[in-house]
Parts: sequence; structure tokens; C-alpha cells
Amino acid sequence: MNTASLRSDAMKIVHAAITAASPENSVKSAIGTVDLRDDPIAIVAIGKAAWQMANAAYSRKKDIICDGRKRIHH
Repeated sequence: MNTASLRSDAMKIVHAAITAASPENSVKSAIGTVDLRDDPIAIVAIGKAAWQMANAAYSRKKDIICDGRKRIHH
């Protein structure tokens, strides 16, 4: 293997790891497995990824979210 090929493979692995660990993907995956059709829900997101987590939840369950709050620390 040459250096360019190794670098390309390494970049693919890093990109896949970052994508897999993103707050949006984690929330979408977790909330997608729960049946919440009959229960209105409130979204509470705290921390640096609060807006990303809240947005991911909203994009999956916007029809049943009744309230939402976020707190972001810098």
C-alpha cells in the first residue's frame, strides 16, 4: 500500500467515526426506536450539543412534541 491509499483509508475511518458519534445521529437513532404516538413529549437538552440534540428529536417527532427547552453552556 502506498501513503496516499493509507491516508485515504484513514480519512474514511475518521469520517465514519465522527458521523457515528454525532449528537444528531445518536438522538435520531435512540428516539426512532420508541413508540411515542400516544404521549405528548417535552424535549430538554443540556450542554454544548443541546441545539443539535433538540433539533434531531424535533425532526423525528415534531408532531407530538408539546414543549421544549435548551440550555447551552459556553
